[in-house]
Amino acid sequence: MVCPAMIAARLKHRQKVKECSVKDQARIGYQQVEIEYWSKTLSQNEHHQECSAKVLAPEFQKCTRNWTEPKLAHLRGDFREHRDCLGRSVENLPMSGVTLAHTISQLPCTYGLATSSDPSSRSQISVCHRFDPSKSGSAVWASLLESGDLPVQLSSGKFGIRTNGLFKTENYYGVSLLIPTGVILDSSTLWFEFDDNWSKIETHLSGYTTSLMRKYGRFGYLESWEYRMVNTYDVHFYASFALAQLWPNIELTVQAEFTDHIEHSVDTNITFHMEGDVARLKTSSRVPHDLGNPADEPWLCTNAYVMHDTGKWKDLNLKYVLTSWRDHVALPRLPGDNTFLEHAWPAVQKLMSEALQEWDKDSDGMIENFGKADQTYDAWRMEGVSAYCGSLWLASLRVAAEMARTLGYAESEKLYMTTLGRAKKVFIEKLWTGSYFRFCERSRSRESIMADQLCGVWFLQSVSPHLAADVLPNHMVRMALKTIYDFNVCRFAGGKMGAVNGMRPDGRVDREYIQADEVWTGVTYAVAAFLLQLGEVDKAFHTASGCYDACFERAGLQYQTPEALYETRYYRAIGYMRPLSIWAMQWAIQRHSDLNPPTLSITPVMKLRSSTQHLLTVRICEDSASEGYNTSDERDPEASSSKDTAATDSTAESFDAMCVR
Repeated sequence: MVCPAMIAARLKHRQKVKECSVKDQARIGYQQVEIEYWSKTLSQNEHHQECSAKVLAPEFQKCTRNWTEPKLAHLRGDFREHRDCLGRSVENLPMSGVTLAHTISQLPCTYGLATSSDPSSRSQISVCHRFDPSKSGSAVWASLLESGDLPVQLSSGKFGIRTNGLFKTENYYGVSLLIPTGVILDSSTLWFEFDDNWSKIETHLSGYTTSLMRKYGRFGYLESWEYRMVNTYDVHFYASFALAQLWPNIELTVQAEFTDHIEHSVDTNITFHMEGDVARLKTSSRVPHDLGNPADEPWLCTNAYVMHDTGKWKDLNLKYVLTSWRDHVALPRLPGDNTFLEHAWPAVQKLMSEALQEWDKDSDGMIENFGKADQTYDAWRMEGVSAYCGSLWLASLRVAAEMARTLGYAESEKLYMTTLGRAKKVFIEKLWTGSYFRFCERSRSRESIMADQLCGVWFLQSVSPHLAADVLPNHMVRMALKTIYDFNVCRFAGGKMGAVNGMRPDGRVDREYIQADEVWTGVTYAVAAFLLQLGEVDKAFHTASGCYDACFERAGLQYQTPEALYETRYYRAIGYMRPLSIWAMQWAIQRHSDLNPPTLSITPVMKLRSSTQHLLTVRICEDSASEGYNTSDERDPEASSSKDTAATDSTAESFDAMCVR
């Protein structure tokens, strides 16, 4: 933060400088600033570089404590008109990283990038001590090129033709991974310290949940800048891979809070807009759609979404079951610690029982949709057995059985496994075509190929592949995924926009419902993650590249990734939550894909492949300053390749016209 006294002093002093002669300026001592750095590393109790300054002008004397270097540099007038960025290494166990200090619109800012310094992480930190962020960045490599300070060679090949550890990833991937994460970091995020009054007002909060909130706070993020609902659960299901990987304890706290909301009900009757139904705002034994609108009282007034009665939605409860298993298995915990699972188990039992009683109308073990948009595709009607909700149901049955086995409930385990066997048979008989699973039994989209048709299998496969193997035969899963890639990806917009939601078997886009002809960026990343899980690396990155190409290269939607793209030049709901599912791709890379051989960690793996050689070309730019570029001996070089410079017609009427050149 900028010291107000400092600002006032500077303004006052500038006025004095204008009024004084050169001799008077020297007397005031405006230019006599001496800086002495006390430390090159962070202390345990401070988050910025300590420094002190001796300033002869009395107006500045009381403002010098704990200044960061960029503030002093700003006062001193160097750093090339305040544009240069100053890098400093940070070593403060258990983390290490760098601080980047620069000035934006005359406001000194310091950013931090850090990673675990645990030896098992095998992380290596390199620092560029000074560079101009307004330039191309090529000068960062100038010192490396001139000095020959190269990493230790761990494989055959000469410098210039080696590839980095993730040799199969595409150049766009890193950008695509980080940019959607801005949704969490921008103003759409709410994060509060625990308040003891919450327990008094929200009596449904359990002791387990409040204990987590005391440690990690209460977290919420908006579905979209346009859809202002906090922690929209049907979308969070996809996006939660980002929280699970980056901030696992926050994800656990969010899931624990949703557990407490399941039995909580809001008796206020409301008329829902789409069907005109009158029902309770929040029904008991249901996962809430969201935790409120920030314009009202989020967490106190839940279910701000009133388009449909989400108490009838089929996916929310099932997504809760699957996410609970993921958070139990994959998030940090001590061996044998089932605390969270024991917290969630009663809710899981209740939700599974409700599904069988309320949604399995013919008692065959498989739930049915009621002919309305009763799931996250809230403008795409499903009727009878559906691929989307059916796959979620099958995966939830297998997960519930495994939860029961883990906690020692043998009868419940037997019930869920028996039901799974019956439901699987119905699912295959009614939906399998030989190459994919039909959209649903009865609707205008019945025969359509849905990109998200195996959502439940994908999610379970990402966490417990051995459990996913019990849900559907592997050859059917692979064939369905191949069909999705061939039709929804390759036959849509020249294969350069990602996966369209619905495609007819004859290769025409399904336009029966308004969401069928959309590309959902988050679903596209989920499909790409599914392909990675099954080893289809090239297809995975081709699928995901469509979102990057359409959003960033042609539509100018950097840092505002939308929910939906249309084949024509339109989009919907920018700054959306679901595209965070790209972290499911990273999850797959780290856990399932052959990018990460089991005997090696991702970072140090270096291979030479003629098909993936990238030349590292560095051009020294005279307009960019760089000083003191240091690198550790084991730092992996970042492979760079020339960017596709093919121009596109900005006046084209469709994305398709722009990508078919």
